[in-house]
Amino acid sequence: MLFEKEIKMDKLIHFFQYQVEEPGLFSLFHIVFLVIIVSMTVFISIRFKNCSEKTYKKIILICWIICLIMESIKQIVKSFVYGSPSYFKYSFYDLPFHLCSLIYYIAPVLIFVKREKASFLYDSLSWFMAIFSLFGGVIVILFNSIVMSTLLYTNIQTMIHHGIQVLLGVFIVTWNRKRLNIYSFLKSLVILSVYTILAILINVLITPVSNGIDMFYVNPYEVSVIPVINEIHRNVGFTPYLMVYLLLIILMGFITYMVEVLIVNKFNFRCVFNKGDSNEKREENI
Repeated sequence: MLFEKEIKMDKLIHFFQYQVEEPGLFSLFHIVFLVIIVSMTVFISIRFKNCSEKTYKKIILICWIICLIMESIKQIVKSFVYGSPSYFKYSFYDLPFHLCSLIYYIAPVLIFVKREKASFLYDSLSWFMAIFSLFGGVIVILFNSIVMSTLLYTNIQTMIHHGIQVLLGVFIVTWNRKRLNIYSFLKSLVILSVYTILAILINVLITPVSNGIDMFYVNPYEVSVIPVINEIHRNVGFTPYLMVYLLLIILMGFITYMVEVLIVNKFNFRCVFNKGDSNEKREENI
């Protein structure tokens, strides 16, 4: 009986490894997901822009559970080798600790921690999701060819995951729009700094025992796969590469913040560096 269950599990996992032709930019696969992502993002952000905090957290919870389940399946699928015998071999390169993976660690804080008890941490994580995670998701779903493969499941998981990133990013901005100000961006930089340090430490500690790892593309021992600026790492060294890389990330984050402020404030450029009124109360619909 146990042997039969193992065979069925092998076949089930192998089913998730179904191979297809790699979807190209603006292929039917890409266009379908673009339409779904944009539609869901617009609907959720408009429909629930004034929802209660309970509903706000419930939406984040649902998105987090979907991402967590799909990522867990992906980790199994990418580590499974089907054959005689079948076996698992984990690749540290797939460890979920990239910019787009932080939803797994940030969402639980936003769901289970009350802002009143840890306002700085809560706000910093919220704005990181609304700024840096958002632009990371946008880049992937617009230029999906940079992450697509011939593995059907991972392609679907990638588009759903990054689509949820975009949906949550826009939703968080919309729901917290009255608190959006220059401090929002500065607080998000705190999380970026901590995350970068953690990523470097993980890379340094795991590189000696891994078959390849480059969390957040800040591994001092591995040349980054990012085009152009990886030449800085290769020819000049890790520190100059890290500085240029982070400056580009921060610039993209600031541009994302500016777009959000301009849209929220109906293209009033004076509001970009506005300190705002953090004590402004919101009207909530239950």
